[in-house]
Amino acid sequence: MKKQNKQNKHSKKPLAYRIFNSPYSIIIVLVVLSVLLMVYNRFLINSINLYSFSAFEKDVSIFNGTIYTSYDINYFGDSKIAYTGQHIQLNTYEIGYYIKTSSSYKEIATIKSPDNKENSDLKDVNISLKEILNTTNFSFTEVSKNALFLSKNNIKNLDKLIFKISGKDDKGTDIDIEVPIEIEKVTR
Repeated sequence: MKKQNKQNKHSKKPLAYRIFNSPYSIIIVLVVLSVLLMVYNRFLINSINLYSFSAFEKDVSIFNGTIYTSYDINYFGDSKIAYTGQHIQLNTYEIGYYIKTSSSYKEIATIKSPDNKENSDLKDVNISLKEILNTTNFSFTEVSKNALFLSKNNIKNLDKLIFKISGKDDKGTDIDIEVPIEIEKVTR
């Protein structure tokens, strides 16, 4: 009689109470939670990428550049640039890293000479190419969401990354140096 009375009390308890107090439901919830955490961890691991780049040409060498991309920030780490070519004094210039497509160049990190038309004092100022390359830092950080320079499309085309120097020297001669960059993905 006592056993039957206990069974009646147990069956009178609400279904939710029986589910939440069952060890099987707790184990199932923990297994599902563990699987979800492993999937999210895999997403985080796959969203972080590290690239290393360098280039070696006759007059220009680029050492130890890095590009870091993740789900929240992107970082372009400039490298050391060594110029061993002839001495060039530039009057106007545009120097930097670009993604070279078939029809255009997409800017990644660039610098330009000051606009000489606005400031007559700078009209005849010339600066050494070697000095520009030794003192300029192309590094930057940007948010991944709506990224402008390291956008998803640009990241897909990193194999087309180049370093370009263009401008006019003190004699008015056009200078155009283009160095293809060797890029290697460090992360899997």
